[in-house]
Amino acid sequence: DSKVSIHSDFGQELFSTVFNGKLGEYFQKNLQGNGDGLRIGLQFDESASRLAKLPWEFLHDGDSFLVSRPKILLSRLPANGGRVSTSPIDSILRMLVIISAPDDPTCSPLYVEKERDMILQAVDQLIAKGMIEVEFTDDATFKTIQDYLLEKYHIVHFTGHAEENNGQGYLILETEDLKARMVDYQVVCDLFAEKGVRLVVLSACKSSDLAERLARK
Repeated sequence: DSKVSIHSDFGQELFSTVFNGKLGEYFQKNLQGNGDGLRIGLQFDESASRLAKLPWEFLHDGDSFLVSRPKILLSRLPANGGRVSTSPIDSILRMLVIISAPDDPTCSPLYVEKERDMILQAVDQLIAKGMIEVEFTDDATFKTIQDYLLEKYHIVHFTGHAEENNGQGYLILETEDLKARMVDYQVVCDLFAEKGVRLVVLSACKSSDLAERLARK
């Protein structure tokens, strides 16, 4: 597939640029010696915003995309962010999943059932042990998400699309008739503010700026 080839070629160029020399040796040593898995945290100074906006999720070592490997966790950290002290969770972990897949020519199609299966497969052992409860929204309209967030969720996972126009970022939700609705990042931040959510996972291209803003909330 030509699109996969373009993404993997770019990912390999990105990987070879970053993980070379001693850093590359250090990466390979830890990858081979850590049987429990490897966590890669990406954090950029505010002066390197252009680098931060690169699609680092395309990192590819020549064999596969790093994010596709079960034992590699690739995450972005906010600029100048530090550790936040929070109290332990005294109940079962609750995760809300939002899959925004508008039937709109402006958006690439998403395979909703496949997305659901992948998410459930990733946490199936935790579900079996009674450690996490996963709930999917009925749709991805702003009102529906707002209503769900009235309940207490520790994790919110969003799968969908984001867009940038003239330096302004938008998360793409659904309208009631399944068309695309572009929602300003600040509005999204206000939606999540003071809801008690511990972690927001954004599986959407061009959403790094939103991730930075949410991390500051």
